Amino acid sequence: MKRFIAMLFAAFMTLSLAGMAVGSFGGHSSGGGDSGGSGEGGNAGSAASAAATRQVLAAAAIYLKDGDCGKFMPVANRNLDRMDEGEKGGIMCLMAKCYFKGNNYDQGKALIMTILKTQYDSVTELLGDREKVRTLASAIFAGEAGKRGKAEDIQEVQKLVDKDSTLDRLLVRDGDGSLVSRTKLSYVLRFHEAQAYRNSDRAKEALSILRELSFSSGKIMVDGKIEGLRDAVDRMTAEIQATAIRWLNRVIAS
Repeated sequence: MKRFIAMLFAAFMTLSLAGMAVGSFGGHSSGGGDSGGSGEGGNAGSAASAAATRQVLAAAAIYLKDGDCGKFMPVANRNLDRMDEGEKGGIMCLMAKCYFKGNNYDQGKALIMTILKTQYDSVTELLGDREKVRTLASAIFAGEAGKRGKAEDIQEVQKLVDKDSTLDRLLVRDGDGSLVSRTKLSYVLRFHEAQAYRNSDRAKEALSILRELSFSSGKIMVDGKIEGLRDAVDRMTAEIQATAIRWLNRVIAS
């Protein structure tokens, strides 16, 4: 977590210096009426964008530290359209997490879809390491949809990232923000699809996917805990089979 805050602080300072530079140049006119007006307008727009980005990054740093969406979301919503495009994708991912945390699933899903359509090739260093926004957004959504039993929603995301999901790697981090694994995005999405089937009482479909993943590698975040992907696959398989046995025993006993 300290590393996250340090990275955000560095970005914040860079934008602060950029804003100061814009302000300095904005105070000098080139002397031409039309060109001077155009330059001032451009400088004013750049300064406004830098200021908006600083505010959002500062709010994001606090959110990453204390997890309080109530402080972060108003600032992000107010400034998102004005902030620097290079920082927008990562911020939108944090906003989606807050929607899910607040049980606003539909809003979170809509934002994830917007991210995948408008920020597909963007990268972010918001969490300390350079990573693709599409990978982060897809994994955030799949984890939430998996818990809610929404396999078809995960399939929507799979279609959007299909051409890159076998090459893209999700950066899996522990509670301190340290990188512990780079896991294939396709594995992550398929695992959460199986989780969604399991949580919507579709054991046959879940087991079919889990068999596909039996030789997978990497680590994954499941219900807030990091575990080896193969261990997670084995555990879920055992849980589904145990549930089936208990159901069969009840049928036999009745």
